Amino acid sequence: MERIKEVADSMMISNLIYMAQESTCEAVRQRYLDQAILLMKKKREGRQAVNYRNLIFDLDGTLIDTERAVLKTWQFTLKSYHYYYSLDELRCVLGITTKNAIAMLHVTVDTQFEEKWIRNYERFAPEADFFPGTKEMLLTLKSRGCSLGVVTSRYREEYDKYFRIFRLEEIFDRIVCSDETAKHKPTPEPLYKYAELEAADLSSCIYIGDMPTDIECAKNAGIAAGLVLWNHSGILCREADFLFHTPEELLELL
Repeated sequence: MERIKEVADSMMISNLIYMAQESTCEAVRQRYLDQAILLMKKKREGRQAVNYRNLIFDLDGTLIDTERAVLKTWQFTLKSYHYYYSLDELRCVLGITTKNAIAMLHVTVDTQFEEKWIRNYERFAPEADFFPGTKEMLLTLKSRGCSLGVVTSRYREEYDKYFRIFRLEEIFDRIVCSDETAKHKPTPEPLYKYAELEAADLSSCIYIGDMPTDIECAKNAGIAAGLVLWNHSGILCREADFLFHTPEELLELL
């Protein structure tokens, strides 16, 4: 009977997230999300909480608000190849590698594209910053003795050039970049790489991101998945185990 209730609750949560995703009214959308989050919390009540000691985060759109900087860079770089997109039309490239984004856009570029993109990002990089409350949340987790890491689709060169300013090495134990694995999100290889380097038990890990590819990556690796809503992107994913409206809500998980 308990198992049946658990399955029924999971279906209800999935349906609520789906209805929120399909809703065109923000107030109704929010009510569906609130109900989904409430059911998620009730599912955890009365049960021993999983000891998530390894919290792994996506970077862009999850901790650092880079969306406009990234989209403007794509727009600017593609113009040099005589492709003209609005920022909204380019949202499909968020959260995936440059190679996959080029394939998705069906554009023809040369071998210098990535180099140009990285160079052009410098124009817009100053627009990026921590989402409100995320840095404080990370420091609180660190003070509690949690192991913190990053798995990102950014190349190491991009990270070194544009993210050192955030001094993330003072917070995170490990940062895995895109060029450190042969395969990328949504395959599980980046998370497996992180677990290998940190000697982390996968059952103690949770991966937190802002895109369906992040959730799929976590699921493919067999670990818990958290979707952040604090970036106000409107993106939802029914497969997420947790939804976080604010960074403070993530602290309640532990």
